[in-house]
Amino acid sequence: MSFLSKLSCLFFGISFSLRMHSAIAFGVCLSIGVVLILIEKRLSLKHWLYKCKKNELTFPIILFLITFLISCFFSINQIRSISVLGYLCLFIFFSYIIFQNFKSHPKELKLLSNFLYISIIFSVLFVLFYNFNEGQIFETLQRKETPIEVIRFKGFVNVLTILVLILPLLNKKIGHKKIYVSTLPIILIIPVIITSNCNSAVLGIFVGILSIFFFKILISLKFDKNKLLSLLIFKAIFIISVTYYFSYNHKINTIENYEFLVSTNLIDAHRQIIWGFSLENFEENPIFGVGPDTSNFIKGSQKVIGHESTGTMHYIPSHPHNFFIELLLETGVVGTLSFIFLIFSINYFIFKRIITKDFSYVIFFNGYFWGASLVNFSFWNAWWQVSYFFILAIISSILYSKKIKKFKF
Repeated sequence: MSFLSKLSCLFFGISFSLRMHSAIAFGVCLSIGVVLILIEKRLSLKHWLYKCKKNELTFPIILFLITFLISCFFSINQIRSISVLGYLCLFIFFSYIIFQNFKSHPKELKLLSNFLYISIIFSVLFVLFYNFNEGQIFETLQRKETPIEVIRFKGFVNVLTILVLILPLLNKKIGHKKIYVSTLPIILIIPVIITSNCNSAVLGIFVGILSIFFFKILISLKFDKNKLLSLLIFKAIFIISVTYYFSYNHKINTIENYEFLVSTNLIDAHRQIIWGFSLENFEENPIFGVGPDTSNFIKGSQKVIGHESTGTMHYIPSHPHNFFIELLLETGVVGTLSFIFLIFSINYFIFKRIITKDFSYVIFFNGYFWGASLVNFSFWNAWWQVSYFFILAIISSILYSKKIKKFKF
């Protein structure tokens, strides 16, 4: 293993810890890792690109690009839309390079896993100690008060949680006993989630577990690709139909006497109003949307809601706070379905190359990520977006190597 390969593993491994400093530090760290791979494996790059051209992902990628480019053409802010589409394509391409590199080099994969493992444990302990200190947990409990919400790392906790939950995949053991070091971070992430009041992480875990449950049922029923894809499309159409009620409810209600479809104990008042407003505007451009990452530029989006529960919040404070509604509003039905088809195709590509029982890791990860995104960041949030493709590349690399029995501790 060359020095550059070791260095790239180091940068990839510590990248998420640097996210605690800033999204820029995280992005720079990953970028350096990718550049080092491109330099070190420049002779293999042509072969990787040829394999990409010949595999079954070509059509989904082309379809995705065409539909999103059309949305960019009709965008209310074309430059912004084209730029965010550009970096999304770059993230997908870099993740493909990462997958091709590490699945073919088990020693590098092992080193990356070790660095990533140490980085995750460090991050959990750091955030835990920070939250307990900043939130004055023990003092407030002694006074029988509710500990304050610590928001410094609240966003980061979303990705930290899924990283902790996939630690068993790294299979690190202590000595000769079958005691997994990953058990401790899984226990410690619970108070981290609680002190950060990170409800989106809880939703992600719930959806992840539910996704595995349905996956097991589908496997037992021996669903093939076409049946599974049909079911996925039907589910998407069903969800689109359900979203109509949020739009209709928003139309028939006044802000002063807003009747919420879901208890505000489950879904915040501002989110329900934001979703209703977003879906109402989606109906005006249902085919190709208003353009990627432009939802907060539509007419009325920056107007203060005015409900007693929303304070000074705008109708769309930066984004709709739901990745699915955001895609519908910005890329329309065509763009949304093409993206769902792309994500399905990427994961099916992985499914065919690993052991079936191990695919539960991929299923849980997807369930967690997209489940948390229903109430979380903007779909176009760069560090959140790149986290999906990077983590998916690492998980699939490990599972691929396990199948061909090259990845052992």
